[in-house]
Amino acid sequence: MTLREKKKFIRDLMESVFAEMRAKAASLPEEWDGIELRELLAEKFRRETCPSLMTGRRKRDYRNEVIVRNL
Repeated sequence: MTLREKKKFIRDLMESVFAEMRAKAASLPEEWDGIELRELLAEKFRRETCPSLMTGRRKRDYRNEVIVRNL
């Protein structure tokens, strides 16, 4: 992949995720802060988030919101 192709791929991927997340912004729980938003974005980009900043109940609540709200 050429540098130009890489840049286009990155731009297209970022714009795609941006558009999807912007469209779903109103559905995101009000109580979510940067921790949950980062986790959701990481999932959207299919990257591992290591270490995860959410554990226990907060992680379960987060997973439930993702499923319930189809995020």
